[in-house]
Amino acid sequence: MKRKKQFNLAFVVMFYLFTILLSNKAFTQTHYFHNNQRNDTLQDNLLRHNTNYFLSRNSNDLMLGKRNDYWETTDWCPIDSAENHYNENNLLYEKIIRNYINNQWEYYKKHNYIYDANENRTSSIHYKWVENNWVYETKDTSVYNSNNRCISTSYRLWDGSNWMNTLQITKEYDTNNHLISVLSQIWENNTWINNLLDSYEYDENNHATLFLNQFWDDSIWVNYNKHLNEYDTNNLCTSTLIQYWIDTAWVNNALALYTYNDDNLFVLDLWKTWEDSSWINDKSFTYHYDENNDMDSMTKQVWHDSLWNNAWQVVYKYDENSNNILETFYTWDGLIWVKDSRTIYYYDVNEGFNFPTSQKNSFLIFPNPNNGNFSIDIKNNDIRPKRINIYSLNGSLIFSKTVEELSNRKIISITSGLRKGTYLLQLSSGGKQNGEKFIIK
Repeated sequence: MKRKKQFNLAFVVMFYLFTILLSNKAFTQTHYFHNNQRNDTLQDNLLRHNTNYFLSRNSNDLMLGKRNDYWETTDWCPIDSAENHYNENNLLYEKIIRNYINNQWEYYKKHNYIYDANENRTSSIHYKWVENNWVYETKDTSVYNSNNRCISTSYRLWDGSNWMNTLQITKEYDTNNHLISVLSQIWENNTWINNLLDSYEYDENNHATLFLNQFWDDSIWVNYNKHLNEYDTNNLCTSTLIQYWIDTAWVNNALALYTYNDDNLFVLDLWKTWEDSSWINDKSFTYHYDENNDMDSMTKQVWHDSLWNNAWQVVYKYDENSNNILETFYTWDGLIWVKDSRTIYYYDVNEGFNFPTSQKNSFLIFPNPNNGNFSIDIKNNDIRPKRINIYSLNGSLIFSKTVEELSNRKIISITSGLRKGTYLLQLSSGGKQNGEKFIIK
């Protein structure tokens, strides 16, 4: 049985609830439910988002990207895609987002990342595609302590000519490197103004037992909500009690009860709400696993008329390297599960064939994945290919095209006519070869 990563469920829940409160809006969803048949609450979004924390991925395989589709009557239709680029240390340095509009892929967002010598991400610059150009949108910069813990992050917005301060996050840790406070401040009138403060407490076993959220009211911190966690003898979090500060007292709001199987894998998340001095069933999330202990499904049910009713379901699939490659989302129509949307993940898996002198990321294949029709964007002016070759993963040449030698950056359109699969594209000139992998779906 392969090793599963350990996690502190309660801390994950608390930290992402803080993230949502900080932004004052639901965070960007990893998954799409095209028909919007759910009426998801904050906890729903949180648990579905954090399901990725449970999913298996081989740390040796780089995720090249993903694509989101929705189900339209009889076929899958693309929504958007993300393409990841890595440096020589396998650190993500660029992510490109494209939307599928009018039967073609169009640039939407781009994110560039910078790291320090300890591989901590110190800067992120975010762009949007406007009139055939990448335009600055936002930027964030982080500072780390000697233990490689992030102690501050500042967020800035591009106003067309300058970077403008917007938000600043400051973090503190205890001697055990546990996060104990997160202070958010907003930029107003050329100074930082307190906004939110989150505090964390831990027990002698280093379990996160308390999350307290407060907001700044002119001159003092005012209680907003808190989360209290309990653990069993296996060091597993068994419950989270959520309370809100009303008037001068803490009032019950929600209770989450967690159940695990014999392998200590999370199998049930039952939520109750506080009504008229008692706990009432609200919703539940059930998790199932395959023979490798990889999660193969998650199902949400809601409590209605004294019965549990199906709401939505996610089904997961993995490749031979235990990478999560497919998430398919279904909604319940009252009788059966109906396809709604899906997310496909692609990985850089070493399958036995590499270019001998590859200069990674010297050119871009887009879209990737594609349907056999794609373009090549030459980003390195030192590369002037005379021929484009496409190989199967076993090294067989299956496509070749002669091109005019390029003197500067140019985009080349290709119609390959190839079937679905993973291929290697090579640019060849003067005895030099540069290659990239791409996928046809």
